[in-house]
Amino acid sequence: MMETRRQLVHFSGLLFVLLAQVVGGVSAGIYFFLIAATFLAYSEYVVRETKRTMGMLESLEKRMRDFVIRFERKDVKRPFSGAIWFYAGCGFTFLLFSLPEASAACAMLAVGDSVSTLVGKR
Repeated sequence: MMETRRQLVHFSGLLFVLLAQVVGGVSAGIYFFLIAATFLAYSEYVVRETKRTMGMLESLEKRMRDFVIRFERKDVKRPFSGAIWFYAGCGFTFLLFSLPEASAACAMLAVGDSVSTLVGKR
């Protein structure tokens, strides 16, 4: 069940490919890099487990962490590394290739990654 949840999150990357159709290739590339940077920063925060927030912010961050960690494997040293690489890779793809080619590549990555794990499971 845990792996199914994780792969559904991977599959949701397809929504960002659809968003790229609206905003255009360069903007989509920038968005993908911003998302990757956000995951990278939050991953570093989770790894270091610094507690510099107080009160309500701490409570909100704990709830958010508890929610997003449910979609991560238990044995990883750095959480969200798959999301970081997915969004960074799609960011490069949208900056280097035309919108149709980049959209196809990122859609295949999102669908292929999630389906291959679910189908290949014994």
